[in-house]
Amino acid sequence: MRLHRRKTAAIAGVLVLVSLVSLFILTGHGEFVNPADVFSCYGLWLNNFFAQLSGSGAVLAPNELLARNSGFFLIVNRVPLTLITILCGGLLAVAGTLYQNAFRNPIASPSMLGVSSAIQLGDVVLVMLLGGGAVYAHGMRYLICYACIAVVMVVLFGCGRFMTGKGRPFNIVNLLLIATILNQIIGVLVTYVTMFYFTFEEWEVFTGLSEALEVSFSPASWLMLALTCVIGLLPVALMRFRLNALSFDDAEMRLMGVNANRLRVLAVLCGTVLLMGAQVEMGTVAMVSLVVPHVSRMVFGAEFRKQFWGNVLMGAALLVFCRDVVAFIPYIGGIIPLSVVVNFVVLPFFVWMLATQQRSWGQ
Repeated sequence: MRLHRRKTAAIAGVLVLVSLVSLFILTGHGEFVNPADVFSCYGLWLNNFFAQLSGSGAVLAPNELLARNSGFFLIVNRVPLTLITILCGGLLAVAGTLYQNAFRNPIASPSMLGVSSAIQLGDVVLVMLLGGGAVYAHGMRYLICYACIAVVMVVLFGCGRFMTGKGRPFNIVNLLLIATILNQIIGVLVTYVTMFYFTFEEWEVFTGLSEALEVSFSPASWLMLALTCVIGLLPVALMRFRLNALSFDDAEMRLMGVNANRLRVLAVLCGTVLLMGAQVEMGTVAMVSLVVPHVSRMVFGAEFRKQFWGNVLMGAALLVFCRDVVAFIPYIGGIIPLSVVVNFVVLPFFVWMLATQQRSWGQ
């Protein structure tokens, strides 16, 4: 237990360090800001906030804030950007653990069930309805993406139940095969619409949404992330002991008095909700869901309770680090997608980790 706490404290320390570094990076410019300027901007923001809250004191207008420091909003916006990145990194990592445990497959990821494709389909529908205005319709985007995911999940589990037969446990292989087919169908549909139906401006809007080139700090985004934590993360935290049963086969789970199908479906649904909230804000960064659970198991072992907080902290630290790297990569025409950096950072480590495990299995 003491060793577990030390490991958790060490990873939490890494998260705090990379988060603090992130606050001193100027978004879109790839340079560190003078700490005095950073603290000055935060002081101005706090003064304005309390002046508006209390109704007393002078509230500085945006042009006055920019006159004090030309990079005021770029500096101040690093705080909500870092907070959202921390939250989404933790959600992605926990979602990956839930999927891998539910399917008892170390390479299972939320994208396997068509969740990522359904979110892209939701973005396509939103752009078709609103055009350029889709960028500002944060609440409507969540509703449409949730509706697309719900349809995909109903089709997936309905077909899975039909193929397996009534009264029999789900066949995981059938479920994954159906999900692969759905992924391909949705992918073809999204590609067709974006290439042959969208104008160039609509394609830019769709790309900006699906890759999260601009992170929203709107009240709707914070509200939906809070609901994501309540609906998806809170049940997992409360059931972290019971979810250890997913490591056993169905017969052993029945001997323990656990309904295997019900627990597995609950884990998949919670993971889907977590991925939904994180991917809408961060783009297609599902590699975090694939790799972080492996690292968490290597560090904390197979017990889900210990993995839970390890996943939250490691996923958050990894995504914040990748977000910081994005700020220093020059990119013609805008900001490089976060998913590109995540894949570049994660894939070499994942290959090394698999090679190490393969060698250990052969010995």
